[in-house]
Amino acid sequence: MNIVKQIPAYLLAVAFLVFGLNFFLHFFPIPSPENPDSDSAKYMALMMNSGYMKFVKVLEVIGAVLLFIPRTRAIGLCIIVPIVVNIFAFHAFIDGKATDAIIWVVLSVLAIYFDKDKFSGMLA
Repeated sequence: MNIVKQIPAYLLAVAFLVFGLNFFLHFFPIPSPENPDSDSAKYMALMMNSGYMKFVKVLEVIGAVLLFIPRTRAIGLCIIVPIVVNIFAFHAFIDGKATDAIIWVVLSVLAIYFDKDKFSGMLA
């Protein structure tokens, strides 16, 4: 049962490590937007051109590495969960495709739930 409780954290860690490193190493092609004049394309262009996306991707890699280690998982979740919230908000309010981000929200909630004893001090 202990392994099952670790699966959501490991899935988050793998996903954020791969996508975070892909930003710097380009081992998967990054698709161009379907409509360059859309709000989502403009928002992403602003994020890329300002350097803010580099900062977020560094945090994704750091958070992912911390998620792999059970002892530092709570710190990793404290880094990754705000990023997940922003991904969900982007897809819900700007892109209009919130269903794409639901999986990250569910995995984050499960990871927090399975490590809830580490967060009890924050919630009490």
